[in-house]
Parts: sequence; structure tokens; C-alpha cells
Amino acid sequence: MIDFLDRGRVLTTSQAWWDKKYFKRTRNYIDLANKIIPLVEKYLNITGTTVVVSYIKSKYITGDYTRATCRVRIDPRQSRGKFIDTLIHELVHADQYNNGHLNQFLDKDGMHKFTWKKAKPTTLPYSHQKYLDLPWEIDARRRAKSIMKLIAADLNS
Repeated sequence: MIDFLDRGRVLTTSQAWWDKKYFKRTRNYIDLANKIIPLVEKYLNITGTTVVVSYIKSKYITGDYTRATCRVRIDPRQSRGKFIDTLIHELVHADQYNNGHLNQFLDKDGMHKFTWKKAKPTTLPYSHQKYLDLPWEIDARRRAKSIMKLIAADLNS
């Protein structure tokens, strides 16, 4: 089990908090996430969602949302702009689940299935491009971009 350090509305791991290489950046990004969360709550239903700044062991994944724990994970080893975009994108996924647009379940064979707005259940594709083409991913990218525009002035003040 991982012990988390509580930093306002954001949790972090000891590894991310104390890593000398990203020491300052991690702290800055935690402060940034604590500023972003109340701004996006005006536009998204993220009730019950926890944000964790921690390292993700993947070259290609910079953030994720897990429905079972209602937890967004964001890796601090990315640029400021990418960190903001990824955080908002993952919070959109929390909103999609909370509003019932996106659902996940195990089928009778134990396979993870997803439904988008009550459409036919699907599994996740193996291709990264096909994953990006999933309707909930397209929606998350579009809405994250719109929300970023709406909060930009507050974020830069």
C-alpha cells in the first residue's frame, strides 16, 4: 500500500515529493493543481474525485483516471502546459463517469467493458490511435481545451 502525503486538495507520493530532480517542479505543480481544481469545479461534476501527483511507470501515459477509486493520477515529469491539459482532461473523465455518460463494468467473462452514453459496450483497443478515437477521449480533449480557455485568466493571475 502506498502512503500519500496530503497537500491541500492534492495527494502525492513520497517518491514524487522528495525526488531531487523534480523537487521544485513537483511542489509547483501541486500548488497549481490546488488552484485548478476549484476553477474546474465550476464546469465539471468532480465530486468525490481525488487528485494524486505521482510518477506513472509508462513512457506514454502522463495521467489517468480510475473509476474504482475515483482517483486522478498526474505525473509531474512533464511540461507545465501538458500537466495542466492532462489534469483537466482526466477531471473531464471523472465528470463523464459522475454524470453517467461513461460507464465501466465486467462482462460475464470478466472482461472490462465500457459504454459511452448508453451505446453498445466496447473493450479498449490495443492501438493507441484507436484509443484516441474513442468517443469519450474525443470529448475529454474537446472539453479540456474549452475549460482551459475559460479558466486561463484566473490561472495566470
